[in-house]
Amino acid sequence: QSPSSKWTRNILDELHSSARVEDETFTVLDSDGALGAETVTAMQHVLYKGSCMPLETSSLLQAYKGARQRVILLDFGGTICERELSNIALKRDFLGVSNRKLKPELVHILKRLCKDTRNVVFIVSGNTTKVLMAAFNEIVSDPEVPLGLVAHSGLSIRWGDLQKGMTKKRNVILQPQDESNAGLSEAELELQQKSEQGWEFALPGISREWGQWMVAADVQAILEDYTWRTGGSHWRQSPVTTTWDFRQSDPEWGGIQAKGLEEELMEALQRVNVPVEVMRKKNTVQLVPKGVSKGTAVNQILKELPERLKDRPSVDFALCIGDDIADEKMFKCLLESYRPTGPQKDQRFIRQVYTCTVGRKPTEAQYYLHDPNEVVDLLALLSQTN
Repeated sequence: QSPSSKWTRNILDELHSSARVEDETFTVLDSDGALGAETVTAMQHVLYKGSCMPLETSSLLQAYKGARQRVILLDFGGTICERELSNIALKRDFLGVSNRKLKPELVHILKRLCKDTRNVVFIVSGNTTKVLMAAFNEIVSDPEVPLGLVAHSGLSIRWGDLQKGMTKKRNVILQPQDESNAGLSEAELELQQKSEQGWEFALPGISREWGQWMVAADVQAILEDYTWRTGGSHWRQSPVTTTWDFRQSDPEWGGIQAKGLEEELMEALQRVNVPVEVMRKKNTVQLVPKGVSKGTAVNQILKELPERLKDRPSVDFALCIGDDIADEKMFKCLLESYRPTGPQKDQRFIRQVYTCTVGRKPTEAQYYLHDPNEVVDLLALLSQTN
């Protein structure tokens, strides 16, 4: 197919998809009879998916003050700080770390939030463990500040002071000549180093197979083909993910190519039947282990918190803020846990839930803030609230 025919087909597919969603939603809403479960679901879809409201700070503050135990989940770039410029992001992709520092004001706010014993705070990001450890080093290196981190969109979790039976070790470097590490591959050695820093992995053995899966599906050849035909794009592979990045390409052409790449990768993976899925994010197409997302990370956090919190009260307040399509799964997960009138002793349910996207757009979130500055202002307000 020619590029123009692909572009036309992609536009028509998106229009048909949008039309189907709208028809399904309003058909249920306009049906006769008493309100049933299907109608409620459709109404929630209309409210959250297309008509999220500006966040009402006063009601959130009231709920925050009255909560006995809170969980706060924050995306990184585009949410608590502006996204990196493309040239800085490119440096990060090739060198692993962009040396980007958080503003002192944001560091102070996050420390205050974390030091409140009623708060459990997590940064939930698609970035690598190395990028997050560098960006939040001033916070995680302080033993008095229990900040949690989620990397690779849910594949790696660092629990801070809620670590199970872990001795706090920071910046531990394993030497390759160590006899105990002699049989480890480079990817396995890297994961072991991360484990020593307190990282836990959703799929601990996957690094041994990831490279084999990529070879079996001939992923490298596909990515190199799309990189060659899309100026400004590049691709990279970590021990547990593979990413094609087109943020420096022409936006329209890059989007067309990304759609084609998604389809070709899905076909290649289906042919060899490996547990890998294709995820489309802002300016990237990413291959990740099947069943891993920011939503599954939030599920794991909510599931394990009662045991890790031990004698503390159950979570009765949750705030989640993000700006990307990958954050939608976090919103959906929290809203499924939202039970304003459920049994107070049922730890599966949270009585106060606030999901908030950055920028007004179709979303699963209930509310929106305009930009990262408003997010930081909100967090500052919460950090000053007793």
